[in-house]
Amino acid sequence: MEKPCTIKDVLKELDSIIDDCILNDSRLGLFAFLYRRTTAEIAKEIKPGNFQDNKRMESYDVEFANLYLDAYHNYKKGLPVSKSSAFAFDSAFEKLTIVQHILFGMNTPINLDLSIATTQTMAGKQINALENDFNKVNDILKQITNELQDNLSLVSALWS
Repeated sequence: MEKPCTIKDVLKELDSIIDDCILNDSRLGLFAFLYRRTTAEIAKEIKPGNFQDNKRMESYDVEFANLYLDAYHNYKKGLPVSKSSAFAFDSAFEKLTIVQHILFGMNTPINLDLSIATTQTMAGKQINALENDFNKVNDILKQITNELQDNLSLVSALWS
Protein backbone atom coordinates (compact mmCIF):
# COMPACT_ATOMS: atom_id res chain seq x y z
CA MET A 1 0.00 0.00 0.00
CA GLU A 2 1.32 3.42 -0.94
CA LYS A 3 1.23 6.20 1.61
CA PRO A 4 -1.32 8.90 0.91
CA CYS A 5 0.20 11.98 -0.75
CA THR A 6 -2.84 14.27 -0.74
CA ILE A 7 -5.69 14.96 1.64
CA LYS A 8 -8.00 13.30 -0.87
CA ASP A 9 -5.87 10.14 -0.53
CA VAL A 10 -5.97 10.43 3.28
CA LEU A 11 -9.77 10.69 3.21
CA LYS A 12 -10.01 7.57 1.02
CA GLU A 13 -7.76 5.66 3.41
CA LEU A 14 -9.76 6.80 6.43
CA ASP A 15 -12.97 5.78 4.63
CA SER A 16 -11.47 2.33 4.12
CA ILE A 17 -10.59 2.05 7.82
CA ILE A 18 -14.07 3.22 8.85
CA ASP A 19 -15.73 0.74 6.47
CA ASP A 20 -13.56 -2.07 7.85
CA CYS A 21 -14.37 -1.07 11.44
CA ILE A 22 -18.10 -1.04 10.67
CA LEU A 23 -17.84 -4.44 9.00
CA ASN A 24 -15.92 -5.88 11.97
CA ASP A 25 -17.81 -3.98 14.69
CA SER A 26 -14.53 -2.41 15.84
CA ARG A 27 -14.52 0.56 18.16
CA LEU A 28 -11.35 1.77 16.41
CA GLY A 29 -13.76 3.30 13.91
CA LEU A 30 -14.93 5.87 16.45
CA PHE A 31 -11.66 7.79 16.42
CA ALA A 32 -11.13 7.11 12.69
CA PHE A 33 -14.48 8.79 12.03
CA LEU A 34 -13.53 11.84 14.09
CA TYR A 35 -10.15 11.97 12.35
CA ARG A 36 -11.87 11.79 8.95
CA ARG A 37 -14.32 14.54 9.93
CA THR A 38 -11.45 16.81 10.98
CA THR A 39 -9.41 16.09 7.85
CA ALA A 40 -12.41 16.77 5.61
CA GLU A 41 -12.99 20.10 7.34
CA ILE A 42 -9.33 21.08 6.87
CA ALA A 43 -9.60 20.15 3.18
CA LYS A 44 -12.74 22.28 2.93
CA GLU A 45 -10.78 25.25 4.30
CA ILE A 46 -7.77 24.66 2.03
CA LYS A 47 -9.85 24.61 -1.16
CA PRO A 48 -10.80 28.32 -1.09
CA GLY A 49 -7.38 29.28 0.29
CA ASN A 50 -8.38 30.03 3.88
CA PHE A 51 -5.01 29.16 5.40
CA GLN A 52 -1.96 31.41 5.38
CA ASP A 53 -0.04 28.74 3.41
CA ASN A 54 -2.49 26.25 1.89
CA LYS A 55 0.14 24.10 0.19
CA ARG A 56 2.08 23.74 3.43
CA MET A 57 -1.13 22.98 5.33
CA GLU A 58 -1.99 20.12 2.98
CA SER A 59 1.53 18.74 3.31
CA TYR A 60 1.34 19.11 7.10
CA ASP A 61 -2.05 17.42 7.27
CA VAL A 62 -0.88 14.50 5.12
CA GLU A 63 2.33 14.12 7.14
CA PHE A 64 0.31 14.09 10.34
CA ALA A 65 -2.29 11.64 9.00
CA ASN A 66 0.33 9.22 7.73
CA LEU A 67 1.67 8.81 11.26
CA TYR A 68 -1.75 7.62 12.40
CA LEU A 69 -2.35 5.53 9.28
CA ASP A 70 1.05 3.82 9.61
CA ALA A 71 0.39 3.04 13.27
CA TYR A 72 -3.09 1.72 12.50
CA HIS A 73 -1.91 -0.57 9.69
CA ASN A 74 1.14 -1.75 11.62
CA TYR A 75 -1.04 -2.57 14.62
CA LYS A 76 -3.48 -4.52 12.46
CA LYS A 77 -0.54 -6.49 10.99
CA GLY A 78 0.94 -7.19 14.40
CA LEU A 79 3.96 -4.98 13.74
CA PRO A 80 5.48 -2.71 16.40
CA VAL A 81 3.84 0.61 17.17
CA SER A 82 4.52 3.18 19.88
CA LYS A 83 3.38 2.21 23.37
CA SER A 84 0.81 5.00 23.34
CA SER A 85 -0.62 3.83 20.01
CA ALA A 86 -0.75 0.22 21.22
CA PHE A 87 -2.55 1.31 24.39
CA ALA A 88 -5.12 3.28 22.37
CA PHE A 89 -5.67 0.49 19.84
CA ASP A 90 -5.88 -2.15 22.59
CA SER A 91 -8.57 -0.07 24.30
CA ALA A 92 -10.90 -0.87 21.39
CA PHE A 93 -11.47 -4.23 23.06
CA GLU A 94 -12.59 -2.60 26.31
CA LYS A 95 -16.21 -1.73 27.05
CA LEU A 96 -15.74 2.02 27.35
CA THR A 97 -17.94 4.97 26.49
CA ILE A 98 -17.80 6.54 23.04
CA VAL A 99 -16.00 9.54 24.50
CA GLN A 100 -13.40 7.36 26.21
CA HIS A 101 -12.64 5.56 22.94
CA ILE A 102 -12.30 8.87 21.13
CA LEU A 103 -10.05 10.31 23.84
CA PHE A 104 -7.80 7.24 23.80
CA GLY A 105 -7.61 7.59 20.02
CA MET A 106 -6.74 11.30 20.27
CA ASN A 107 -3.93 10.84 22.80
CA THR A 108 -1.11 9.72 20.51
CA PRO A 109 -1.92 11.99 17.56
CA ILE A 110 -2.08 15.06 19.81
CA ASN A 111 0.71 14.27 22.25
CA LEU A 112 3.20 12.55 19.95
CA ASP A 113 2.35 12.67 16.25
CA LEU A 114 1.61 16.39 16.14
CA SER A 115 5.12 17.27 17.29
CA ILE A 116 6.67 14.80 14.83
CA ALA A 117 4.61 16.13 11.90
CA THR A 118 5.38 19.73 12.86
CA THR A 119 9.11 19.01 13.05
CA GLN A 120 9.06 17.23 9.69
CA THR A 121 6.96 19.88 7.97
CA MET A 122 8.93 22.82 9.33
CA ALA A 123 12.44 21.32 9.08
CA GLY A 124 14.88 24.13 8.31
CA LYS A 125 12.16 26.78 8.66
CA GLN A 126 10.94 29.04 11.44
CA ILE A 127 8.32 27.05 13.36
CA ASN A 128 6.49 30.29 14.23
CA ALA A 129 5.51 30.61 10.56
CA LEU A 130 3.01 27.82 11.19
CA GLU A 131 1.30 29.53 14.14
CA ASN A 132 -1.66 31.16 12.36
CA ASP A 133 -2.54 28.03 10.42
CA PHE A 134 -2.06 25.89 13.53
CA ASN A 135 -4.49 28.14 15.41
CA LYS A 136 -6.99 27.89 12.56
CA VAL A 137 -6.86 24.09 12.88
CA ASN A 138 -7.53 24.48 16.61
CA ASP A 139 -10.61 26.53 15.74
CA ILE A 140 -11.75 23.73 13.42
CA LEU A 141 -11.20 21.19 16.22
CA LYS A 142 -13.23 23.34 18.60
CA GLN A 143 -16.09 23.44 16.09
CA ILE A 144 -15.97 19.66 15.61
CA THR A 145 -15.79 19.05 19.37
CA ASN A 146 -18.90 21.17 19.87
CA GLU A 147 -20.63 19.30 17.03
CA LEU A 148 -19.66 15.96 18.60
CA GLN A 149 -20.98 17.01 22.01
CA ASP A 150 -24.24 18.20 20.45
CA ASN A 151 -24.67 14.90 18.58
CA LEU A 152 -23.81 12.78 21.62
CA SER A 153 -26.35 14.71 23.69
CA LEU A 154 -29.04 13.50 21.27
CA VAL A 155 -28.33 9.86 22.15
CA SER A 156 -27.01 10.01 25.71
CA ALA A 157 -28.54 11.53 28.82
CA LEU A 158 -24.98 12.01 30.12
CA TRP A 159 -24.46 14.84 27.61
CA SER A 160 -27.80 16.63 27.96
